[in-house]
Amino acid sequence: TTVYIWGYNNQYPVAKIENATYDDVISVVDTSEIHTLSNADNDNGSRGSSTKEDALRIALDDLYQLDDAVVNTYTYNPLIGITSQTDLNRRTVYYEYDDFGRLEYIKNQDGNIVKQYNYHYANSDDDSSDSTDDSENNDDETDDILTITTTSGSSFITVQANSSQVIQVASNTSWSVTTSIGWLTVSPSSGDGDGSFTIKVEDCSSSIYNDICSGTVIIATDDESFVIVVSQE
Repeated sequence: TTVYIWGYNNQYPVAKIENATYDDVISVVDTSEIHTLSNADNDNGSRGSSTKEDALRIALDDLYQLDDAVVNTYTYNPLIGITSQTDLNRRTVYYEYDDFGRLEYIKNQDGNIVKQYNYHYANSDDDSSDSTDDSENNDDETDDILTITTTSGSSFITVQANSSQVIQVASNTSWSVTTSIGWLTVSPSSGDGDGSFTIKVEDCSSSIYNDICSGTVIIATDDESFVIVVSQE
């Protein structure tokens, strides 16, 4: 059994709990409190930062009391992207964005940068300086490369019901793709190196989905992960 807790005015999943029932979940967390905290989250902050985001994260931490459950929790900046993901081992990865809403840094639980994204344009006036910066930073690149490109240029995408969208993957290693909800399917579900996969979207208004019209697609290598939040129009 898999249980989802939705937040941010029921737009995004803030927790995915596998191998647990809903009764198990509400025995350790107050879902109403989580809804309130997520709706109030209008800032950013890592653990220990005394921010509204961290208050939500602390409330979600109680889910890890569940024996044998596999818990993943998430925080967001609505309309921008996911801001943190905490895995089953309670390791938190942080996602930071530039002023244009594009993913800029991925940081580990210690606040260290594990991946940086640079955006360059062929006709930009400072293109030559950008190229120089790239050359100087080559020695700092991580072993695994995972870059995801969506049509919106953001980790949030909106797709019409009963349609599909192609996602481009740039990687130097093997990767896999999983989804958080039944109306989202992907093909293929894995790849090796550069490639792409297609997100297929069924109508979320079906009774079996209870009008839950946002879900996540997670692309992962052994060392990296990227989360896309998919909403239906």
